[in-house]
Amino acid sequence: MEEWLIENKDWFVPFATLLCAAFGGWWAGRKRIGIEVLSKNRQEWINDLRKQVSEFTSISTKMPVDIIYKKITTTYNINDKNEIIEKISRLAIIRDYLILLLNPDEKDSQNINTSIQNIMSIINDLNNKDKQELSETILQEFNKEILHKIEELTKNTQKVLKTEWERVKKGV
Repeated sequence: MEEWLIENKDWFVPFATLLCAAFGGWWAGRKRIGIEVLSKNRQEWINDLRKQVSEFTSISTKMPVDIIYKKITTTYNINDKNEIIEKISRLAIIRDYLILLLNPDEKDSQNINTSIQNIMSIINDLNNKDKQELSETILQEFNKEILHKIEELTKNTQKVLKTEWERVKKGV
């Protein structure tokens, strides 16, 4: 075998080098494509999380006012009740979607989930109050509480988005 290699080194060495280069190029290209697909999917996930949290916080911010003013300034008929239930149901749908987007094993994702659950709890507590229990003072208290929890949710979401963005930049 050695004799054959020595006799054919003029064409065998370039051929072997070409094969190694081709395989290396194929392997690197395959890996690059995998990284590009992963980065694209991660970027879509980042955008989706940002959009869903934004929608959740937007609806949540308005809920105390909607609930209290519907209950104290109107006759609070079935249409008013259904409108509030629709908004709470919409929040529940977004909550469930967000929970599915998040990694249950990561601390920052768990913090987002906790913030979302806290906001939902505040809204449900407010909605369960009778008309007689509601006032401007109660509205201010619930608004303050919701805004504090939304601020927590926003900070927790920013941490997750920053972490994921760093992963996208690194191509991990």
